[in-house]
Amino acid sequence: MRKIQLLSILITFCTISNAYSQKGKNGIGSISTNTAVNAFTALTANASVGNTTLTVAASALGTNFTTTLTPGDLIMVIQMQGALIKLSPVPIFAPDSTYGRVYSYGNCGNYEFVEVKSVISATQIEINCGLAKNYAVSGKTQIVRVPRYSALNIAGTGTLTTSAWNGTIGGVLAVEVDGNTVITSPGMISATGLGFRGGSPTSSGGNNFYPFAVITAANNGSEKGEGIGSDRLTNLTDDTLGKYCKGAPGNGGGGGNANNCGGGGGGNAGNIAIYNGYGVHNAAFNAIWDLEWVGRSGVTSSGGGKGGYGT
Repeated sequence: MRKIQLLSILITFCTISNAYSQKGKNGIGSISTNTAVNAFTALTANASVGNTTLTVAASALGTNFTTTLTPGDLIMVIQMQGALIKLSPVPIFAPDSTYGRVYSYGNCGNYEFVEVKSVISATQIEINCGLAKNYAVSGKTQIVRVPRYSALNIAGTGTLTTSAWNGTIGGVLAVEVDGNTVITSPGMISATGLGFRGGSPTSSGGNNFYPFAVITAANNGSEKGEGIGSDRLTNLTDDTLGKYCKGAPGNGGGGGNANNCGGGGGGNAGNIAIYNGYGVHNAAFNAIWDLEWVGRSGVTSSGGGKGGYGT
């Protein structure tokens, strides 16, 4: 079974306005090796517009920094998921090209940079100004500590990078630079492969064909990729979006269908006026065509054939 993979990567490289009083507090950033520069924690209570206290899993945020979080540090609040997508077609195995379409982003994609006023406790952070947007725990909101460089130099084989997304935190690269940023080739800034995760390959089954459907059985195809409307790679017991087979869930990649399938030939031939892409088939195999959905054998098309079935 082939592996279908889509990585959704967010890279943020920013300069913050003069409203922040402690820009440059982390000194000059000198990157000469592969260096991850952010620290992460997850929001554990919903946060609303105007809130000045963030409740998090751990407020220290010392990873990749020489000290734990202190007043004047910069953090980014960002909601990674929570978009609502079109789910199961009706009937469930009928073709439906609208499967996976985003019909509401909700708070997904909301983000802002805020300065730390104080670290209240091991699980609470106070910020200087109230939040400008709303954030939900269910949408995998994370808190990203952002280095505050007075200048940034990336030289030699240095790569400015970040930690990989693990379903809860990571996958975001953000720095603040008050002065000049100099990148000397082959130095680079990269978060390649560190964002949303692709579907894992599977060697099982794949004996059926499911066009655009919520499929929860591994023997029917490969996994879909992760995206803004799906956290199913983390919450494996919550498979309501469908984990396998064709059909992209939002900006995640669709999975592989049944194995050992032959491709359709001559798809653009025939009378284009009555062409619908369903192919031409032999009536002796109606029962097989109807595996896709009841009545499928009664739908034909001018033009070439349709892909074969798995074995």
